[in-house]
Amino acid sequence: MTDILRFATEFTVYDGRQHVLGASMIAAIDDFARRVLRVSSDQVFRIKRAKFTVKTGCDGEILVYLGGALPDAEGAYAATVTGVFGEQPVAAAFSPDSTQPVRRSAPSANRITAIEPTEEFGGSCHIVTSGLESTLRSLVDANKLVQLSGRGLQGHFGDRQPITELVYLEGVELVAAMHELDTDVEISSRGGRVADGRLYTLNSLAFADSRGNARRLRMAFSFENPVSGA
Repeated sequence: MTDILRFATEFTVYDGRQHVLGASMIAAIDDFARRVLRVSSDQVFRIKRAKFTVKTGCDGEILVYLGGALPDAEGAYAATVTGVFGEQPVAAAFSPDSTQPVRRSAPSANRITAIEPTEEFGGSCHIVTSGLESTLRSLVDANKLVQLSGRGLQGHFGDRQPITELVYLEGVELVAAMHELDTDVEISSRGGRVADGRLYTLNSLAFADSRGNARRLRMAFSFENPVSGA
């Protein structure tokens, strides 16, 4: 029988946005899962895939399923995560509640510098972070800012600022050495494709954690013309 653990969220929205960031959802899932599983910050949470399906500006529940997969609940989840803590498979989701709008807001204070596009959708930059959520937000924004500065998006959208959405993360390893970073990030393109009027890109991000260990993850974005998306 699958055990279901529930946790009420208290998210913050950043920089005037109206929606909760995917990075915030992953950080909340990581924190809750560690506490209920009594897993230390040194234990690696290997996330096979974190997928984001619905933008929401609401709080709700983090659901963690032990010993089984997420049940089919189309439209109920804004984000889903599958991964492993040691030998323990974990499936988790964020289920927003439309009656609970997020009340907290703040500037992100992300420190992303030396942005340098070097290929169609890739490039490099430098990030400085404080805390897991800050790290995840900075990696997502680094990927976005490098692409917005490059010729790939400019070739598709010209001077227009596209509507940007994080689609999924893969191969993410969350551990204490990921929390405080002062490192270069190399972003390599794995290609782009157009579907349903959107440009989808998949990139590989490489960087060093605070202990000097090499880390990688894959990140998929979608970009939409602001006119068609209005």
